[in-house]
Amino acid sequence: PGYHFRTRRILNVALQRNTDILAPLQLLDCLRSGMGLLLLCVLASLAASALVTSQLTRLYSAEVRLIVTPNSRLEDSRDLLRSMETLERRTIIATFSRLPKETALVEAALEQIKQPHDAEFDLDTRVLPNTNIITLKVTAENAEFCTLLADQLADKTVELAPGLYRIYSLRKISAASKPTRPNWPSWRTNLLAGAVLGMVLGLLAVFTRCATREKDTPPEAE
Repeated sequence: PGYHFRTRRILNVALQRNTDILAPLQLLDCLRSGMGLLLLCVLASLAASALVTSQLTRLYSAEVRLIVTPNSRLEDSRDLLRSMETLERRTIIATFSRLPKETALVEAALEQIKQPHDAEFDLDTRVLPNTNIITLKVTAENAEFCTLLADQLADKTVELAPGLYRIYSLRKISAASKPTRPNWPSWRTNLLAGAVLGMVLGLLAVFTRCATREKDTPPEAE
């Protein structure tokens, strides 16, 4: 009690002499006195973040990579040169990247792995920048399902490609591997966000309490 009285007395003297020095001292004294409240807010926010994360549905992802190349069976050198020229225009690669999303191809892949046509999953295809490589990623609640579906979609896309463009072929350069852990939700990200939010709320609560106390404290007589 004596320490707190002396500290506040020093702060009051500083207020009368130099307000520029007082402001940082007030903030430090406010933080020191409200450290318990700040810690409580952070812990409560972390607990809420962990609870929400534990209730979210786990999602797994499996990825396959395909590469677009001129057809190795081409015999005419002019066809080979024409294929290389067209490949540089990127339109062929963009077209191939759309094939796995075709309804007929997706349904055929689902039938191959004995799954219903209305199975829930997310399919994303992208062309890696400045390459002829297409990534095919399937995200679903079941790790084995998304792995099997990604492989089947890739295989059927590879089979379909030569029928559309005779001078090109698709080749699988990496098969899908079964994910061992969900890629969503991220415990690390959610807990970090919870800690930051708790700290912000805690600081607001601490400074609000200090401001309220300062307002309610009667001025000391000189």
